[in-house]
Formats: sequence, structure tokens, C-alpha cells
Amino acid sequence: MAPKRFLFAVRPWTVWAALAALLSLSACSAPATRSVDEASEGQDRAKAEPSAAPAAQRRAGLRLALATAYFQQGQDEVALDELRQALASQPDLVPALNLRGLVHLRLGQWPQAERSLQRALALAPQDADVAHNLAWTLCQQPQPQTQVQYEDMAALFQLALAQPGYAHAARSWTALGVCQQRAARLPQAQASLVQAWRLEPANLPVAVLLAQVHGALSQWQEASQVMAQAHARLPASAQSLWLAAKVARKLDNQALFRQSVEQLRQEFGRSPQALALDKGLFDE
Repeated sequence: MAPKRFLFAVRPWTVWAALAALLSLSACSAPATRSVDEASEGQDRAKAEPSAAPAAQRRAGLRLALATAYFQQGQDEVALDELRQALASQPDLVPALNLRGLVHLRLGQWPQAERSLQRALALAPQDADVAHNLAWTLCQQPQPQTQVQYEDMAALFQLALAQPGYAHAARSWTALGVCQQRAARLPQAQASLVQAWRLEPANLPVAVLLAQVHGALSQWQEASQVMAQAHARLPASAQSLWLAAKVARKLDNQALFRQSVEQLRQEFGRSPQALALDKGLFDE
């Protein structure tokens, strides 16, 4: 049976806006950010100042630093070339395998991304960042997800979250919630996004995602409460005000509806959400 379509299901543009930061999380396994010029200078210094580390490891580390810089500048093909050279010098370099998976993921090369991240996880089975990246790769693949793939994805996110001292739990809970929503598992998505919202109450995209899932479950009062809490703490966005207006309309709360639409028009009058308001597209 085809999954039921919900009025407040998370729209694709919502998902990608919220997950731009989640993808950047994954690069944190790589070395600290340096520019390409800085990395090249480090390579020159290494030639002049030999260290105790084996030459192959030094070469791999320098290539990885360059690849990281190129990746962060959006030069994916150059980053892949640097990673090829890094892994030629040190085939078991987990951060290089992890970053290579990210580059392939950004290029939409799903099998290559999955293979690289599977190899990284085999070498470092407790690496939370690698587990998160592999889970996200399984979630984002365009073909319909099987039950086994869903379970693998969820288990990988849980593996990341189980690691002591994991610094990005809110992001992994958010990613898990989005993946569960995409798989039409709304109660599970709701539970995951509640966890993310508790950990990061100052994250407006998480609040929007959670309110949308509440709406998809026809929990209008809960959706309204989430948006009210978010707007009390944080500057509103066009997206959050449009959602608040739609929820208020469902609750027949005319005062909140007028307040939301007036603020939307005043602060974001040229936004797609304001245009949708003018056209009366409340159910899209």
C-alpha cells in the first residue's frame, strides 16, 4: 500500500534547508579547517622539518588537509583527487575514507559513498561521525527504502548516539527524525524530533520540523505550542510564521492567525510563503 500523504508532511525544501548543517557535521572527523594555501605551506614545512612519523603517514595527512580545504570550498573533484593520493599512502586512514564518502554523497554517487563509509566503519566501528554519515547516506538514496535498509539506517544513528561524549546528538536525532518521516513512520519521527528539540531548544528548523510532524498527526494544539515556544525564544522566519498561521487556522485561532500573517507580510513580504498566503494556498 502506498504511504498516505499528510497535509503537514515535511516538504522537500524544508528538509534540505534543515539538513544543510547536518551534512557539515560530518566533516568534523577530518582535520581542523585550513585554507588550501595554509595546507600547502604545511606541506613545504614538512619537507624542511622531518618528523618522527613515517613519511607515508605525513603525506597522507597533508593530502587529507588539502582535501578537507577543497571540500569546504566546494571543489569536490579536486578533493577526490587529493583523497585518492592520501589513501594511496595510507589506505586505512578513516578520516579520509569518511570524507571521501561525503564527497561522493554530495555528488549523488550513492554506491561509492556507501562503500567508502562502510569501509571507514569497518575500520572504526565506534566512530560516531562515520556512523551518522553512513546512516544519512542510506536515508538519502533516491530509490525506495526497504525495511532492512530502514532498520540499518536507524541502527546506525543509534550507534552514533550511543557513543560516550558524542557532541552532535541533536543533529543525529534530527536526521533520524527526518529519515523516519520520509519513511512514513510519523510517531517515531515525532519521538526523535522531540529529543532533538529538547537538546537544542534554540534551533528553529528543528522546531519547524517537529511542528510539521505534529500537524501530520493532526496534533494541532501540540504544533501550536511548539511554534509558540520557538517564537518566544528565537527570531521568526518566513517558514515558521507561515506554519504558525496554518496551524492557527486549523485551530480557528483568529487572533494568532492575524498576528502570524501580519508579521509574515511585514517582515517577509517577498518570500514564497507570503506569496502562498496571498494565493490562499493553506493546504499545500
